[in-house]
Amino acid sequence: MLTRSRQFHIRMLCPYGRWLVDSIFDSLSKLKSSVLAQLDLREQLHIIQILLQNLGMRDETNLPATEIKHVRAVAVAALFGTLQSWTWAGINIYQDYLLMSLEFVVVGLGFLLVQFVNRRGHLMVAANILCFLLLLQSGFGQFVFGYDSGSWVYFAISILVAFLIFPRRRLDLAFLFATLYGLSLVAVMIWRDDLPVRFITIDPHLSLILNVSMMCLLLAGLAAVFVGIVNRSEDALAEVHKQANDLLLNAIPEVIAERLKDNPEQMIADRHADVSIMFADVAGFTNLSANQDPAETVNMLNTLFSEFDDVCDAAGIEKIRTIGDGYMVVGGAPQPLDDHPVKMIEAAQKFLSIAHRHNIDIRIGINSGEVVAGIVGLRRFHYDVWGDAVNVAARMETTGEVGKIHISSSFAERLGDKFPLKKRDPINIKGKGIMQTWFVDAGAD
Repeated sequence: MLTRSRQFHIRMLCPYGRWLVDSIFDSLSKLKSSVLAQLDLREQLHIIQILLQNLGMRDETNLPATEIKHVRAVAVAALFGTLQSWTWAGINIYQDYLLMSLEFVVVGLGFLLVQFVNRRGHLMVAANILCFLLLLQSGFGQFVFGYDSGSWVYFAISILVAFLIFPRRRLDLAFLFATLYGLSLVAVMIWRDDLPVRFITIDPHLSLILNVSMMCLLLAGLAAVFVGIVNRSEDALAEVHKQANDLLLNAIPEVIAERLKDNPEQMIADRHADVSIMFADVAGFTNLSANQDPAETVNMLNTLFSEFDDVCDAAGIEKIRTIGDGYMVVGGAPQPLDDHPVKMIEAAQKFLSIAHRHNIDIRIGINSGEVVAGIVGLRRFHYDVWGDAVNVAARMETTGEVGKIHISSSFAERLGDKFPLKKRDPINIKGKGIMQTWFVDAGAD
């Protein structure tokens, strides 16, 4: 090992440098005691994580989502490179090694240049400059301070940094720089005995501790950025999944949605032997909509049908769809419902009450019987039911009267004596001929 008199340095008095370093540490100490001391450890870490996550471009809104993490990784690495360089500059100034401190100051300015270029949106330029700085500074530190100083740890950490700062479209550069760092590290390990200490700033063991500590801080900073991004991505993904699931449940019943999730390729086709089908329709809607502003018409239907939705949810019956100003409901499908005729009448009565409250005239028709249910189509698909029972229910609505619940004989038989009924004169039903139908007595409303 060379004697101090023959080492590469210039020793001179530098009271200003000492004052500057003392002032910085004094200011940091006061900041910690006045601000951070008022917060617990978790809050302090949260503040630090937010600060690290906000590093990067001035405006990231136009940046591809896949590259935001790389921009912030460059910013964090450049920040810690600046802090590391200027920390060593401060140590050298404090010990009057002005020339060596100047080298560290210049390198720190190089890392600031990386920060400047990165914030202007030039990710690739910033990443390349950063990698060259890491390579040159690590090599210089290893040559000057020797193996025992621990400067080789920068080669090790730089391998990871290379893959964190380059986006996937330029992984070739990440592999190139990682290879250079790896080969440099291997070379240091092989020729470690030929790398003596040429310059002593502090004890080599203390230098190793400082270098490893700084690398741990850099790893923590990069981890904070990437964990923050991953957490936000997971939250966003969970929110998107919830929105997609809500949209799916708005299109098809939950039990059907679960079946599709388990096997997206399966055909949904079921036969239900006993269900109730109800159609509700706004009377005179064509003339009403012609004399209204479109927004008023949509708002009227939205208000009416939204309240109908709430009634269906409470009754356990399934809204199938809206057809213009019509509203279709099924009870007993896709899941069996023992008392679906009663539930259907109770819901129909509430429909009439809601429509009356909004000064809207509606007709309601109900039938019961066997249906086939399933999902058809690839786009804007929905759960639907088909069968003669559905057709008859639709005819009950069209041949009904405003403000009344018109039901078929088959549905009246299923209903029994649970509600008072009023027999109607036989009427001609399209496609069915003469049929006996019933009104649920108005007194039951």
